[in-house]
Amino acid sequence: MAYSSIAHMGWMSAIVTYNPPMMMLNLFIYIALTMTMFLALNYLSAKSTSTLSMAWNTNATLTSILLITLMSLGGLPPLTGFLPKWVIIQELISNHNILVS
Repeated sequence: MAYSSIAHMGWMSAIVTYNPPMMMLNLFIYIALTMTMFLALNYLSAKSTSTLSMAWNTNATLTSILLITLMSLGGLPPLTGFLPKWVIIQELISNHNILVS
């Protein structure tokens, strides 16, 4: 999660000068996804990947939500985490900041 937080801070710092409301939207989406992930991990009592692999047997729905949340944090296209990144790249390109995008 530390690397994910650093990467999201990079996305937010890249857009803050061009579109501050977009940065706030990105921050709120990141907070919502991170809270969902930590709440699911806490509920499943997952302290390691070996205990997380057994979570499917106890609570398949919550494990599916956790999987979708992790993929969304990674920015996979059909999920929520992809949209802010795509809009940030479009905003950077429209402001002729191709190198950062």
